[in-house]
Amino acid sequence: KHEERNGSISGELLKRFNIIMDYKNAKVTLKKNNKFKSPFRYNKSGIVLEQDGIRVVKEKQTVLPEGNNESRDANTIYVDYKFRYSLKPAFKVAELRKDSPAEKAGLLIGDVILSINGKDTYNMKLQDLIEMFSDDDDKLIKLGIERDTKQMRINFRLEDPLK
Repeated sequence: KHEERNGSISGELLKRFNIIMDYKNAKVTLKKNNKFKSPFRYNKSGIVLEQDGIRVVKEKQTVLPEGNNESRDANTIYVDYKFRYSLKPAFKVAELRKDSPAEKAGLLIGDVILSINGKDTYNMKLQDLIEMFSDDDDKLIKLGIERDTKQMRINFRLEDPLK
């Protein structure tokens, strides 16, 4: 059905086997492993992500004040904030499946994903992000994105592309 795509289904298939390569006899043997009966999971968003460089991220840190607090109200906690700038990975939309939920919602190739369902992506690994797109059908995905230096929100629901 999706001739232009490869990898998602085959990766889910191959992880269920230990692969033995017998070069001398030109033979490949597949033996079932402990993942053989695991349910199949695949990308239901239509988004293919890639890590694309780094971003400068401003992170707020809570600082409790030091020193003598005797003159302050005993029922009040005084909090101060400082900010730290750090370099974190940036994740960009590399491909979009035609007529996928993400494409229909208005996501574009080149958009940078800043957050998924309220979680900042710079704190995640690429594989963790991809897994979020393999969740249950009809799960709501809320993306915070950056497009041409402008921040936006895009929402869609996951759909089974094989139905």
